Amino acid sequence: MTVKAVCLIFFVFRLLKPIQCDCKESYLVFCDCVSDLKNYKTANWTEVAIDSKSSCSSSSVSGYNFDCFDEIKLLFILNHVDNIKKGTFKTIGQTLKYLKFYGNNLHNIKISTFSGFRKLSYLTLINNNIESIESFAFKDSTIKNLDLSRNCLEVIPENAFQDCEITKITIRNNKLSLIHEKAFNKHVEVLHFDYNNIENIQSGFVSGLSRLKELTLSHNKLAHISGIMSLENVNKLDFSFNCINFIEMEEFEELKELTHLDLSGNKLEQFPLRYFKKIKAERMTILLSYNLLTNIKIRDNVKPMTLTLYGNPWNCKCWQNVATHLIEDKFTTTKCDLELFKAGHVPVCIDQGECRSEPVQDRSTLRRFVKILREQMGQLGCDLFGQVGAKYVVSFI
Repeated sequence: MTVKAVCLIFFVFRLLKPIQCDCKESYLVFCDCVSDLKNYKTANWTEVAIDSKSSCSSSSVSGYNFDCFDEIKLLFILNHVDNIKKGTFKTIGQTLKYLKFYGNNLHNIKISTFSGFRKLSYLTLINNNIESIESFAFKDSTIKNLDLSRNCLEVIPENAFQDCEITKITIRNNKLSLIHEKAFNKHVEVLHFDYNNIENIQSGFVSGLSRLKELTLSHNKLAHISGIMSLENVNKLDFSFNCINFIEMEEFEELKELTHLDLSGNKLEQFPLRYFKKIKAERMTILLSYNLLTNIKIRDNVKPMTLTLYGNPWNCKCWQNVATHLIEDKFTTTKCDLELFKAGHVPVCIDQGECRSEPVQDRSTLRRFVKILREQMGQLGCDLFGQVGAKYVVSFI
């Protein structure tokens, strides 16, 4: 962040006398400790960063510290706090637009800790050793984007995000294994839970979230998918890099707004496309790379799709039919998927005899195939999972 105007307060210069300043335009002020704020005229400060590199008289923050802030819009508190007292943001919650805590030791987010925000666009709580969140911790707040990534959360309790209007919640790289039903408010539109320990979503934590448009649960421990049929407005689902070997396909039949489904890096042996006939999008994207698919039926009267299929142990005789139908029915893939198929450095198909609808019976063959793929994964020359936008889509040749 660049400094916009004339006030920089660095308390490392201990020999200097306290600086008093009165600026008419926005500026960024640097302080060592929250307690330092009382030494200055803060009424017109709009941007403040507090980064403690030395011991402070107090590691708590309360409403007292911010009573004189009339126009504050941005506040950073780094490497300093282990306690946020109730009502701390009662005054500045009406004007604050960006609040960031980083590198602190908050441990527990208590009831109504972050209540009363009415204009907050971003509340960033990344890397603060947060272990638990009490119910109604964000009561009466309107927050567009909340990020709790890189903490130590294991459980999201019931009502943790109720009685508030948070629209986007990101909790990546934690230790989540349990998410209670009714944890989230009805306003939420985006949920990101990647890189956790979640084993199932049967608890129904997404039920009732009629406004949810995006749900990502990549790099977890899911073994199957169910309980998502209520997400009637969802556009994007990401279940990549789990252990999924079973999907209740009927769950997808009524998800008419779905445009992007990522199931890469799982253990799927079958995946019928007929359950996507009702999709409204002209062309949806389904990523199926690195599963255990030996065959896939294209002719099910579904709309043309963009599919990624590389890294599956295709039955060679099945693959001949699949490749033909992909072209005839105007399916597309991504540049990376097509390049990897053409490269030939990893097996494209396995000679398993006649084409059958059942998965391959010779499990030792599958294990050898997967072993080869894992050895080659680090040598891929393109990003199979990231290059899925419109500019990367190409026709099968």
